Amino acid sequence: MKFVLFTMMLASAAEAFIFEPNVKVGLKAIADAQPTQQVAINLEIGQEGAESRLAITGMTVDLHNDQADYEHVAMPGKNGPHPNLSSGIRKLNLVKEGQFISLTGAKGVKAIKGCWEMVWKKDVPAGALLCGFEIPEEYRRNDATLPPGRIYLSFPIWTKESLAYAREQKKRILETAA
Repeated sequence: MKFVLFTMMLASAAEAFIFEPNVKVGLKAIADAQPTQQVAINLEIGQEGAESRLAITGMTVDLHNDQADYEHVAMPGKNGPHPNLSSGIRKLNLVKEGQFISLTGAKGVKAIKGCWEMVWKKDVPAGALLCGFEIPEEYRRNDATLPPGRIYLSFPIWTKESLAYAREQKKRILETAA
C-alpha cells in the first residue's frame, strides 16, 4: 500500500509543475479592432554564407480581422501547445504573388491557404503577428531553393506603452555601454 500511495504522490507533484501561460488581456479584442491592412512581403531564401540567393519580391497580402472560415494552414499559436495564447485564426488574402528572376525571366511564386494570428503572453511587452502559407511547388534559383510546404512569417507587435518602455530600456542600455 505504501508503494501505491508514494506513486500517487509523485504523479501529483509532477503535475504541479505543468502550467498554462496566460494570454495578454484583451488580445482577441485587439485583433478584432484591426482594420484590413495591406502588407508587402519580400523574402530572401538561401543558406547562410552561401552566394546563391532566391530573392522573392513584390508579394502583397491583405490581413482581415474576420475569422478564417476556409481551408488554411495549421498555425503555431492556435494549433500549438498553448492555443489560449492565440487571437484566433484570421483571413489573409493574397493580393499579388511574389516573383523572382531566373535565367528564363520573371517567375511568380504561389502561396495558398494563407491566414494570420496574433500570439501574446500576459505581462510580456511584445507579441507576434504570425502569417502562414502553403507553398505548393518548389522554386529554385541556382543553389537556393524554396521547397514545397508550409512557411511561417513572424513580425513583432507592440502596444504604444510597451514600445515606449522598450525604447527607454534600449536607450538606457546603450548609454551604459558607451
